[in-house]
Amino acid sequence: MIVKKFYKWLLNLFGYKKSRSQKPFTFVFVRELPEKIKDNILYIEGNESLNDFCYALMKCPCGCNEKIMLNLMDDASPYWKVEIVGSKASILPSIWRKVDCESHFWFKNNKVIWV
Repeated sequence: MIVKKFYKWLLNLFGYKKSRSQKPFTFVFVRELPEKIKDNILYIEGNESLNDFCYALMKCPCGCNEKIMLNLMDDASPYWKVEIVGSKASILPSIWRKVDCESHFWFKNNKVIWV
């Protein structure tokens, strides 16, 4: 475990990044989250007209193909907030997978910004 973390730290130190998608995302509103999800799409479950959202779902942008599901309801912790302006979506705070690929990024204006 220590060797793996050291290896990742060393790669980050020299600027090596996994093959990570830089293609902008699009977002879609859904009544229920789908079983199969596509690359570079942020699925937002909830009531669009009321700006009342429950969950967000996306594939991890690092390329590991794991699903990332975010709670958007402020009555349970942790939770995130989706801000939508026109055709752009942003998520606050940052998204950090603490297992597997350990990706850490901001999602701002349909783009992934790596930390």
